[in-house]
Order: sequence, then C-alpha cells, then structure tokens
Amino acid sequence: MAESRSLHLESSASPNIRLSLTEYTINGTIDLDDGQKVLLLGVDDDSQLSPIDTVEVAAGVFSFSGVSIYPEMHYLNFEGVRSLLPLVLEPGLITVEAATDSIQNAKIRGTESNVDIVTFLDGVKSFNSALVEISYELRNAMLRKDSLQTSDLQDQYDEILNKLTEYELSFISDKPTSYVSSLILEQQLSSGQIDTEYAKKLYEKLSDRIQKTKSAKNIQKLLYPPEEDKEFPGVGQSVSPFEAPNPQGDIVALDDVRGELTVIDFWASWCKPCRDQSPALVQMHNTYADKGVAFLSVSLDRNASSWTQAIASDNLDWTHVSNLKYWQDPIAKLYNVRSIPELFLIDEGGRVLARSHNLKSINSILENATASL
Repeated sequence: MAESRSLHLESSASPNIRLSLTEYTINGTIDLDDGQKVLLLGVDDDSQLSPIDTVEVAAGVFSFSGVSIYPEMHYLNFEGVRSLLPLVLEPGLITVEAATDSIQNAKIRGTESNVDIVTFLDGVKSFNSALVEISYELRNAMLRKDSLQTSDLQDQYDEILNKLTEYELSFISDKPTSYVSSLILEQQLSSGQIDTEYAKKLYEKLSDRIQKTKSAKNIQKLLYPPEEDKEFPGVGQSVSPFEAPNPQGDIVALDDVRGELTVIDFWASWCKPCRDQSPALVQMHNTYADKGVAFLSVSLDRNASSWTQAIASDNLDWTHVSNLKYWQDPIAKLYNVRSIPELFLIDEGGRVLARSHNLKSINSILENATASL
C-alpha cells in the first residue's frame, strides 16, 4: 500500500494521538470480562461479513488500529452479544462507548462519517416515529373495514414518506463529500425509491474520494448497467406480456388491450414531467384511437386514490393498470424502466417500434404509420 504524507489529527479525548492520512484507531469501552473477545468485521466482495481483526477486552477497554484509505461500513461483534454494532471505518480516531444490554444505543464519535451518521439518524427519527404510529392506525382502520379512514391515513402515510425521501435527498445534495450520502443513495436505488436520471445527478455530485468507496461502486453498477441490458426491450425487439389490476381491481393483460399499434405509457401521479405532457398525450389519443392505435398506461404510483384522481383530473380516458408498488413495480422492472415518463410504441406482434421519454418521436412514427388509414 502506498505511503502518504502525515496528517496530525487531534482528539479532545486523546490529544497526543497522531495518525497518518490512512491510519485508524478505534478506542472503546464495553462491560465485558477480561479476555472476552471483540471482532472487527468487514464486508467482502460477495457482500458477506468477514473478520478483519480480533482483540481481547482488558479492564472494560478494547482497541483496534490499522490502515483504511476510504471510508467503508464495518461492524463490531462483542462476545456473547447477538447484535452487531455498525460503524464507518476510516482514517482517524474513533471512540466507542457501548453496553452489552443496549448495543443499539452505543455512542460512536470522532470521525466525519460517524458524526454524519448520528446527524442523519437524528434527522429521520421524527419521520420514522410518525410512520410507525400511522401504520398502527392504518392497520386498525383496515381491520374495521373503514375505507374512508383507510384512504385518509394512507394519504398521510404517503405524505410523510415523501417528506422523509425529500430529507434524504437533501442530505445527499447538501453533503456530497459525506460517505453517508453514498450509503443513502445506494439504499434509495437498491429499493427502487428514486428516479434513475435524478440519481445520476446526485451521484455525479459525490466527491472523487467518496466515488471510490464500495458503496459508490455499487451505485455505479445500478446506474450504468451493461449496454446489452439497459435498453431491453429496445427497438426491433419483442416486449414481454404482462398483466396488472386496473382502477376497479380487475386484472388486465397487455394482450387484452393491444391494437394494430399500441402505446404503453409508464407514468405516475407524482411525476411532474408526466403530468406536464398529459395534454399532449390526450391529444395523441384523440387523434389515433379510432385508427387502430391502443393506449395502455402503467402507473408507478403507490397510492390508489392519488392514481385515480390524476387519471380523472388529466382526462386520461383509456386503459390504466398499476401494481401500486412505486419503483418496485414488476412491469417497470420487466421493461427496464428507470425513469419516467417513458413510452413504448409496439406493433400488433409486440415488436418495439419506438422507445422514448417524450412524445415527439412516438408521434412522428404514429403519423407515418397511420397516414394511409
């Protein structure tokens, strides 16, 4: 490993400790007996936990030291304790105060990333508490079959969830040099909670140092899949069949709707670009619906009332389906839809004639294809 220039890092707890740019020290306290072990675990390339180092407790104190170039998630495993204690291993002095009966309340201090984790978790506490409370009320309303209160509580839940997402995205945008920003963005992408194009913008803001972490490399794989995968199904390829519930709860299949030509529109009520192009989509439908062109919209909504209200408000008078699973929608995954709006134009045999984020290219092909009709 290449040597680096020395940087003196001072700590109010241990002012005489000097660490290089790549050295870390973990000083901790724990209520274990002398000789009991503490393991430092890392995450290998297969996402499995693997031991990095082991030390023994003496007089309630333990210490690790070593070299770490970039921040990475690690875990402390205390002998006889089932819970793991997560921390970010990075150059600097890290202090840990833990008790075996409340590992989750351990205090970790000393380096930028570990401070940022505490800051972030403090920020999400109120959102998580509210979500837990509403979930309990929502479950009871569903058991009582109180549809009005269920709908109202679902709207409240979605509103808080949206505010939580806004907080997380703001954290990333405000702290592009923080390793925690990379962890949040990775989680958002892995769970399908963020538009791919917007995620790319946030990823590009991350500092060069953070982009070299394992977390950022995982983000890169999610954002930039192999060329042969990301545009499937592309022009000239055949689409896969699918089915999903319509607003009335009836299952509708693509084959039930397909015409001589079919426009498949991926959208959502919360998607501003989607809603902005609704008038043009309505005009397209009115122009071509009586010329053998079918329209099928697949929503990435997660709230049924928001979805159906948007359909009515925007006068989208054609077939709609949704699994109400947000970015985890299986149809979106099947069609490799990573941002919306996205539209497919397919022929009677299911072959893709066009795939685009805007209506212009779809409209020009429709105009040529229906000119003789």
